[in-house]
Amino acid sequence: FESLAGDGNGDHIVFFGLQYFIKEYLTGNVITREKIEAADVYVARYMADVRFQGPAFAQGYDHTMFPRGDWEAMLSGDYDCTGVGNPALAGKLPLKIEALPEGSLVQPGVCMFKLTNTHPRFFWLPNFLETLLVQVWYPSTVATQAREFRKTIQAYSVLSQRLSQLPEEMGKREFTTEAVYEDNLAIHVAQVFDLLDFGY
Repeated sequence: FESLAGDGNGDHIVFFGLQYFIKEYLTGNVITREKIEAADVYVARYMADVRFQGPAFAQGYDHTMFPRGDWEAMLSGDYDCTGVGNPALAGKLPLKIEALPEGSLVQPGVCMFKLTNTHPRFFWLPNFLETLLVQVWYPSTVATQAREFRKTIQAYSVLSQRLSQLPEEMGKREFTTEAVYEDNLAIHVAQVFDLLDFGY
């Protein structure tokens, strides 16, 4: 995952927000029997290939689209179909995430983090999670904008001799404009994060 080159107005991006998504969605026993059942029904109903009607196509549901066997292997930890699950792997995602430290200033085009499956059976898993993890752009964008706002406010605060009021000026963004609580949280955490002086 890397940021694309922008319009040239900003020279760096503040990388921020990945840890939240990892802790909220990817850490621990995230695969359960209930989640597999719900995903199977959802995919069978809404992602069905209606061109084919075979034994798996029953009552409008196509159960050939969901890789249920792979998810059950992750649930049991039996990645190699030996019939013996590994309790240390059971319910966990076979995934490795490498990332720059949060708060890093990154030039456009530099890789901020990457996902790698840790077992060849699950080669598809990084692409599957891309939709979730691409959401890191939002807190990163907010942190980057907050950095630019801070630089502008600091410059004019020096001119007006009101430097001590910087946190007040930065905190004036209201909690009412975003649609989702998680969005609000991402915005305010990113803004507070940027108020901390990391020397950039």
